[in-house]
Parts: sequence; structure tokens; C-alpha cells
Amino acid sequence: MFLTIHATSAIVIGQAITNPAGAFFIGLVSHYVFDAIPHGDEEALDLKKIGFKNFLLLALADHIFVIINFILLFWLKPDLIITPGIIAAVLGAILPDWLGGFYQLIKRWHLPGEIILAVILKPLYVFHQSCHRQIIKTEINLAAGIALQILLLIGSWWII
Repeated sequence: MFLTIHATSAIVIGQAITNPAGAFFIGLVSHYVFDAIPHGDEEALDLKKIGFKNFLLLALADHIFVIINFILLFWLKPDLIITPGIIAAVLGAILPDWLGGFYQLIKRWHLPGEIILAVILKPLYVFHQSCHRQIIKTEINLAAGIALQILLLIGSWWII
């Protein structure tokens, strides 16, 4: 799922759970729950399949959409107060994708400490990928996945 969905749904979580540690944890769990829902872009940021340049372009576009989404949220919902719980939930909700991207880059560039980092990150990466494919084994095409993600985004905006 695109980071925009994870980050926006995390705002809802952070509004409901004001304790930053609890909000971070639930935001983290929500990432895996949302990724278990077939969403059509499961292969979108697989470095081996799309190549390094496309990986960077898609990751950049994903983050730009998050920023645009937040700007629109603050503009259209000026009474939205960003609390430590919201910040923690958003960080928890996007962390799995950041770690997964970092893991793929470590493997590609053979960075110093690669073995130690891989020991830590590989199990998280494998678990994350299994959430995409092993819980609900139905696949949908990208167009249907984008439509689903837009509905989830609208739902999150409505709740916020």
C-alpha cells in the first residue's frame, strides 16, 4: 500500500491513542494489517524487479504524495492538532516500508555493517513481504488496488 494510506490512517490511530508508545505500536501493526489486504501494488517497490532508478522514482513519488496529502489535510482541516501520539503512530505506520527499502539498498550497495544490518532487517523484510502475499492470497490488479486505496484514504479523511 502507498505510504499516503499508511500515514493518513495512522493519524486516526494517533487521535484515538494518545500515548505515543501505544500509538507507535498500533501504527506499526496497522501497516501489516493494511498490507495484508490485496492492493495491487505489492510488487511496485521491489528493487530487483523494477530496477534502481524506478525504485528511487517511485519511493520519491510516494513520499511526495504523503507531503501533498498532509498539506491538504492541514489546509482543509485547520483544527487538526498534531500530537505526539499522531507523530508516533505515523512513524510506526511507515517504518516497515522505510526498513524494507533500506534493506533492499543495503543488499544492493553492500554497505559497511551489511551483515549485521541484514541479520536484523531480513526477518522483518521477509515478514513484511509475507503479509502482502500469505494472509489473503487473492490478487487484484493495480487499477482496482488504487481504487481501493483511494477509498481507504477517503475513509481516513472522513474520520479525521
